Amino acid sequence: MSFYWGLPHLIWKTNKTAGRQFYLFDTVGRLELLNGADAYNGNGDPAYRDKIDKALGDAGWPTTRFELDFEQASLVPGVLRQALDAVQEHSGPGKLFPRGISRFHLAMSPGQEGFSVEIDAVPPQDLRSTKDDVTVDVPFELVLQPLSILTPASPTEGSKQDQARLAAGKTIEGAAKLFEKACLGKVSSYANNCAHYLSNAFINSAFADLSNANTCITHRCGSPECSSGGKRPTRAKDMKCWFATKDSTPQSSVSKGTGFYAVYQERPSDGQGHVVILDSNTWKFYGTGWYEAGQASELWTHKYYQW
Repeated sequence: MSFYWGLPHLIWKTNKTAGRQFYLFDTVGRLELLNGADAYNGNGDPAYRDKIDKALGDAGWPTTRFELDFEQASLVPGVLRQALDAVQEHSGPGKLFPRGISRFHLAMSPGQEGFSVEIDAVPPQDLRSTKDDVTVDVPFELVLQPLSILTPASPTEGSKQDQARLAAGKTIEGAAKLFEKACLGKVSSYANNCAHYLSNAFINSAFADLSNANTCITHRCGSPECSSGGKRPTRAKDMKCWFATKDSTPQSSVSKGTGFYAVYQERPSDGQGHVVILDSNTWKFYGTGWYEAGQASELWTHKYYQW
């Protein structure tokens, strides 16, 4: 039974030793955790802090402390990129953030000998988050999609070899042929954004109406790379609206061997949407994942558009 009271009590003692008056069950940043552990149990060992830091990294927590001499201030962008890479490396199945990271807070402050960079990552939760009693809406394009777990009935992901066999053209098949998990050859600033990557494929396959002004599109990529050839849409529901301009009578299910479909999938529990291309002839999909009933105990509804 001591685990039930002993663990909170230990955390309380750790935080109190480092300066916090009592344990609030609030967010604990890595830097604060290191300060508390060192103050509580360091016992004069000058390497204790680094040992704890390494243990956290080995356990899957992305390294978030970086030091940089003032003389190397020009390297700050590279240090920030290293921080972002560390977050991405530890996000995914079997990692500290198995469902990804919806957003993170980055704090950078100068010290006597360099810069200190700290990142507090936040896993995907509800589409609305609260802080200091203020409710904040999280835009759909910033909410990472959940882990895609395929069932025996699911199509499998198409490979580069599969794409090489597809026919080019201004068709759904042509978009599938050009699909890549990038926009204009670069990884999206909206990490793993299904609409961003899929709209890029459709635009590259000559669907110019998607890159031009369109009443369906409420948000586009703001990255400088996207300004060339039309900024890409970044919301799945916007893509569903565009699909509907091509096919106003989508199907809720399809049979194998009936061609290519642009697919909109939605999780009714929170309205999260997802877009992907299905090749029903080979039962392959082209996109950032596939979602249906039975995956992660969620029910996903489907709409299949064909033109």
